[in-house]
Amino acid sequence: MKFNQIDFKKILTWAFLPVLFWGGIVMVSVYYCSHKAEYTTQVQEVSDKVQKPGDEAQHPSETRVARFRLPEIPVTLKEPQQRAEYLALHYWDHYNFTDTASVHPPEDTEQVLSDYIAILPYVTRPIVENSVIRLLSKAEEHQDMLLFFAGLLEKYLYDPNSPFRNEEYYLLALRFIETCPALDEVRKSRYLFQLGNVLKNRQGTIASDFVYMLHDGRKGRLHGIRSEYTLLYFYDPDCPDCRHTREMLAELPTVVALVQSGRLQIVAFYPDGEAEAWEACRNIIPDTWLNTCDGTEELVVREKLYAIRAVPSLYLLDSEKRVILKDTDYNKLDAWLNGPLSASL
Repeated sequence: MKFNQIDFKKILTWAFLPVLFWGGIVMVSVYYCSHKAEYTTQVQEVSDKVQKPGDEAQHPSETRVARFRLPEIPVTLKEPQQRAEYLALHYWDHYNFTDTASVHPPEDTEQVLSDYIAILPYVTRPIVENSVIRLLSKAEEHQDMLLFFAGLLEKYLYDPNSPFRNEEYYLLALRFIETCPALDEVRKSRYLFQLGNVLKNRQGTIASDFVYMLHDGRKGRLHGIRSEYTLLYFYDPDCPDCRHTREMLAELPTVVALVQSGRLQIVAFYPDGEAEAWEACRNIIPDTWLNTCDGTEELVVREKLYAIRAVPSLYLLDSEKRVILKDTDYNKLDAWLNGPLSASL
């Protein structure tokens, strides 16, 4: 699946967003050109051609130009944070939500959306929530447009392979769809299922406890593990990406130091219940890790407790088994460990 990359060049040309450093955090500032900036996307609207017997005339395709331009930020807003918030809230003011032809093809609107998503990390959670609700409320006037944007948000914010993935942002869209009167229950069912998965083991919540089994037949519980941090590593022994993640975890200096000091316990968990496959990987898991599989016949970890949509999948938990990082990768894990914990290593 192809994901549009952030078009920073266009954002900078149209508007602003020079990068500032606030307290060591890179912030996006909102600098706007004095003239109205807009970019133009060509949308081909091909009329349906119904050839009746004897018809010789061809109906020419019509080309319309769909214009999207960013909102003009009031000159009275001087602070970068204020300007970023205004942009997030008014980003879609000039998008034509009645033009359902713009969903075919979707590539141009995808670029607009990916640039929009790039702004959200630089504003507060209430602003993000307000912004997403504004977007979907505008799209709600036409069911096809609402489903189009719901699909794009799913692709960019929920797909495990998306570089923009952010379930907390996507949750805002799912909550909107859950109560949206414009969609019937059949159309909602897909998103309600996703809502259930997103709500499982969110950051800041206590991770669901489960029974695991070791190679010698002994069983234990996740919440029975006593360590400052616990890393759940969900894997498949035949998965190349899982092997790469395992090798990286065994080499990352911060991870190695935390494991050796006893502060971090890594739990390698095979969720699919295939005994032979699990036995075959007995020797590939480091001795300092717990090599486990589901200790129940119902495979409750994968089927009920955790939304394991792709492997490898990493969950970092604190001493109380509260989720710090959900379904992350080793790069984000390493970045987090080298932040709060770097001074204590």
